[in-house]
Amino acid sequence: TSAGGLDTVSTSLADTKPEFLALGGGLYSPQWMISTAVTIAFGVTMFPQINQRFFVAKDARVLKRSFALWPILVVLLFVPAFLLGTWAAGLGVSVPEGSNVVPVLLNAYTPGWFAALVVAGAMAAMMSSSDSMLLSGSSYLTRDLYRPFVNPDASEEREAWVARLGVAVFALGTFVVSLFRPGTLITVGDTAFGGFAQLTLPVMVALYWPKTTRQGILAGIAGSQL
Repeated sequence: TSAGGLDTVSTSLADTKPEFLALGGGLYSPQWMISTAVTIAFGVTMFPQINQRFFVAKDARVLKRSFALWPILVVLLFVPAFLLGTWAAGLGVSVPEGSNVVPVLLNAYTPGWFAALVVAGAMAAMMSSSDSMLLSGSSYLTRDLYRPFVNPDASEEREAWVARLGVAVFALGTFVVSLFRPGTLITVGDTAFGGFAQLTLPVMVALYWPKTTRQGILAGIAGSQL
């Protein structure tokens, strides 16, 4: 490749940024890395759009297979992202804070048409994930909150309007919150994954323990925030 291959990139990284190859250092200790990996694995599972897909499994065999394959998918999704950032440092690529390293690497080491194709695919994937999250959130809003607690006799048309309003509110709220940027992308993402991961135990308990109550689940979630 134009970058010289993985051996060349790794050697350059070891020569120029040896700290990138050290396990841990400061905040990024082995304990932090392991806990973050566990948090991501469980947190992604509790994403609304992912969680709903698990519940529509046609039988127990499919459900067990999904949970068994899920950690592999998480590795395939996240490890390349970390590797790209590390390799970019070895190549001497300068990426402004808050910017995406992938377009910079593509612009420097690939033809323009290939870079455009990859970026377009990434944008399509992000849009697909975003609309899945919004639709799942509106589904939870209408089926788990609005119909049970506000209007049990709501018509399907009324429920659809509430769902559309929910999508608009969620999208606008997300945009407004993103403008404040309370921390780095890693900090924000780690906080989000941690919040979702805390839902894993309540969901598992609700599925397998008949004596689970709504109050118990709410108390468990609230207690985990302290």
